[in-house]
Formats: sequence, C-alpha cells, structure tokens
Amino acid sequence: MGEVQYIVKRWAQWKCVIVAVMLVTGWIAKPYNESADIVLGEGNWVVRPFFSWDALYFHHIARFGYTAEKQWAFLPLYPLISRFVSRLLVNVPEEIAIPVSLLIVSNIAHLVATIVLYYLTMVVFGDKKKAKMSAVLFAMSHASVQLTSAYSESLCALLSFTGFMFYY
Repeated sequence: MGEVQYIVKRWAQWKCVIVAVMLVTGWIAKPYNESADIVLGEGNWVVRPFFSWDALYFHHIARFGYTAEKQWAFLPLYPLISRFVSRLLVNVPEEIAIPVSLLIVSNIAHLVATIVLYYLTMVVFGDKKKAKMSAVLFAMSHASVQLTSAYSESLCALLSFTGFMFYY
C-alpha cells in the first residue's frame, strides 16, 4: 500500500471514530449552546453536533449572505465554496443542502490538507517516515472535532500548507 493510500485509510478510520463520538455525544448530552436547534430546526440531532458557535455564522452567510456587521469577522471563501457545493446537490432543499455542503467542504479540505502536509514534509525533510507520521498525526489530532465540523479551520490548514508548498 502506498503512503498516500495509507494516510487516506487512517484519516477515514479516525474520521469515522470522531463522527461516531460526536453523534453519540450529541444524542446523549444536552448541548450547551442550543442555537443550532433554532437555526437548523429542533430534533435535528444528526447535524446538531457539527453546528455550534461560528458554524452558525458560516451557515447564515452561505445561505443569506452578509446581513449584519458582526458577520464581517468571518471571511467569505468558506461560505462561498459551500454555497457553490450546495448548488451541486440537485433536488435537495436549501435548508438541508447548505449544512451538508458546509460539512462536505470541511471534510474534503481536511483530507486534502492531510495529503498536502505529507508532501510538504517530504519536501522539507526528505523523509517518508516523518512525512507519513506528520500527516497521520495531523489527521488524528485533537483538532479533528473542529476539522470535522462546519468551521473554516480545514480550509485554512489546506491553504496554509499549500502556500508553504509554493514557498519551497
């Protein structure tokens, strides 16, 4: 098995664990922040664990655009890409397509960032073992919850690692 296939396999395994833990936790525990129920609708326990705090702003921006001054704290690239992806989900109502597209963009960006980190580490250190370890540790880091949820951290990591690749 090649290095990238190994990394993708470990990423997918860890992603399944994180999603399962988030779903079980969201189902068992009452959320501290219940604004996701207001925005996404009550009883939506499947996506609720992935939407809180900043994710709700990204959801609003992707669906309605910038409608309040406080939303300018959130840069437009992530909601714009998510809005585009939501339009690719044909025959899916917008109130479902936007949350799903936010999660799709976050998780694809996390996977691609993990692979780019592998290549970046290869360029910098020239060591396959270090490159594979850095990519797997990034994929399985404590930040995996944010990198799985509807936050822009995955896209930021992808763009950062890609920028460093262009630098080298």
